[in-house]
Amino acid sequence: MLLTWADPRAASASCGLELPPAETIVRDFERPSCVRCAGHRGIDYATGAGSELASVARGRVSFAGQVAGTMYVVIDTGSVRVTHGGLASIAVQSGEMVAVGQSVGVASSVTYIGVRRGEWYVDPRRCGVRRTRLVAEGDRNPHR
Repeated sequence: MLLTWADPRAASASCGLELPPAETIVRDFERPSCVRCAGHRGIDYATGAGSELASVARGRVSFAGQVAGTMYVVIDTGSVRVTHGGLASIAVQSGEMVAVGQSVGVASSVTYIGVRRGEWYVDPRRCGVRRTRLVAEGDRNPHR
């Protein structure tokens, strides 16, 4: 017997992101095959070092700080968490509400945008696409 299964890495509604132009992409999203597997969980964009980095999402800042020497701002939109990474400095604080286009900090030469829905990172440019696939009944790992 076959069942229809919705991929948790995709969504039925748009994420409402305003991403930088595609021509500024220096490294694209590479979907990992499992939650902890290797992959590139977002998109790297070429940015003007020292320029203001505008938020690509509207929501509440859930994290603003440094991890392993890299500065990040994470915005919780209510449906996804959007990470802005590779900042030279941060202009917002945890708990603050931000609008699309509002400065979250100063960019370095390459900045990162990642989108996480639950435990899965999704392609920021396709986070509104719903995907399904058929899985065999009893399949112990339908997330492959």
